[in-house]
Amino acid sequence: MRTSTGTALKQVEPRADVRPLTSSLGSVANVFLTLPSVSEKVPVEATSTVTAERWVEVALQVLELVDEKEIKVGKNLDPREVVQQALSIWASKHCSGIKVLGGFGISAALSGDDLSVQGHDDLNGEHWLIGLCSAQTEIYFTLKPKVEALEALFPGLGHTAVHFAEMASYRTVTMFTPNVAFGHAQYLYWYGQETDDDYISEANGYGDENGEDEGSEEHSFKPSDFLKSFPDFFFSGEKLSPEHLKSIAESEDSEAGEVARIILSINQSFDDEARLPDLEDCEVDQVYFSGYMGWDDNDSLSRCADDFIQSANECSDSYTDLFGVTKVPFNKKAFQKWRAGMEKGFELYTQLDRLMQLIGTTNQ
Repeated sequence: MRTSTGTALKQVEPRADVRPLTSSLGSVANVFLTLPSVSEKVPVEATSTVTAERWVEVALQVLELVDEKEIKVGKNLDPREVVQQALSIWASKHCSGIKVLGGFGISAALSGDDLSVQGHDDLNGEHWLIGLCSAQTEIYFTLKPKVEALEALFPGLGHTAVHFAEMASYRTVTMFTPNVAFGHAQYLYWYGQETDDDYISEANGYGDENGEDEGSEEHSFKPSDFLKSFPDFFFSGEKLSPEHLKSIAESEDSEAGEVARIILSINQSFDDEARLPDLEDCEVDQVYFSGYMGWDDNDSLSRCADDFIQSANECSDSYTDLFGVTKVPFNKKAFQKWRAGMEKGFELYTQLDRLMQLIGTTNQ
């Protein structure tokens, strides 16, 4: 059971260009609530079967993350309230610059069962858990206008920015990019295949000669149809050299220069091994994303996103509202190392947000 913590990361303000996932799915939204979900105020995980003493230990530890004066102290303050306040204050300070990406919250737990994930039951009293939770606020980005404008000024800069934005999202909170969508599409439409020939061969083996029952083979939605709805650079990972980026960073064009500087900063974060927790070994997959990275109104991203949610509803036990889970050590020295790593991850996420402001246009 989870108890409410309040939002750990400042949420995107309501605005016309935010596309909430549930409202974007048409009839799929009617069954959306069968998926695991969190409230508008993201909860902290707790369980009534653990002792208050253990939560006191956690509370004393997380107080190192904040100034104790920032904690609102009330009568009979529960240690779990201290945990929720401290985590929220800490994450919000480091992610205060987030403007366009979907927000997240933090859940604290003393066992994997409390987060409804497997693979985290061997804590042995030496760790507790933090989960990053979706706030279910997701935005669609159209990249074409701004990326083409950057390409006109400095060929390769826009493509490089897209590559680094995608790589940064893999290390923080994954966006639903054309590459991510293509991976899901293989199982949604093409029997796990990634080429037209393999798909048609597999479809024939299942007795589906037309692929999608649309009357003839040429009318079916094939891998090539998905791929050709996006520019090739999305899949080739084109990027400029650091030297070239440094020269652009020093240019008089302020916006292009800022894009180059952010890319260089993100690249340095990669070298510093900055990242946020993922779902490795949790035996569930994320159903929410930090944003949807599309090209224009004619690409296949929205189709795949809507069908992915419909498919996820059919097997909702395989999906979670979590973005990632991390073990937090009670050992003081190990805790400080863990803290530094998380703060690097928060900074990388903030850099990604700024880059998306410069290369993406949010859609209604």
